[in-house]
Amino acid sequence: GSFLVRTLLIKHPKIGDGAILMGTGQTSWLNIKLGQMMANNEAKKHGDNSFTEKIDDLTFGTYNKKFKPNRTKLDWLCSNEEALDKYLEDSSRGESFSAGLFRELLNGMMFDRDKDNIKKMNLDLPVLFLSGDDDPVGDYGKGVTQAFNDFKKCGIKNLDIKLYPGLRHDILNEKNKEEVYSDV
Repeated sequence: GSFLVRTLLIKHPKIGDGAILMGTGQTSWLNIKLGQMMANNEAKKHGDNSFTEKIDDLTFGTYNKKFKPNRTKLDWLCSNEEALDKYLEDSSRGESFSAGLFRELLNGMMFDRDKDNIKKMNLDLPVLFLSGDDDPVGDYGKGVTQAFNDFKKCGIKNLDIKLYPGLRHDILNEKNKEEVYSDV
């Protein structure tokens, strides 16, 4: 979601009065390129719409490692077991990434991290970065901080960042979500 918002802010700089980026990150150029190669290989072997174990491992497979022993495949999302169980029971939630979707996500991430693209944003737009410091998508705060610093280097003037100790990816469903709501 945050990567799509970043693309939107680049392509439509007058779209709003501010932006909140939750659970974003900044993956290295090399890691994105390697992921694109693997996604392309899987798509050639199995088709763009195919789910493969390799794609699952590349997308979310590594995210749960820090949270072992794992109760579910998605423990990385949220430490609030009640909220996580409710999410897992939701029949309308998405499933794993297809090879084609993963490739397109990586293409978007490459676009979003390009400093020439970031400079196309409204430089006066207030942007708030919010993330759990235990969110693997944001590399446990490091990727979020890198994205924040890149925005700053590119001339975005009104920036703020907050990393919530102990929170994972879905900060709106953690037990102390009221603090996050208050900050928003």
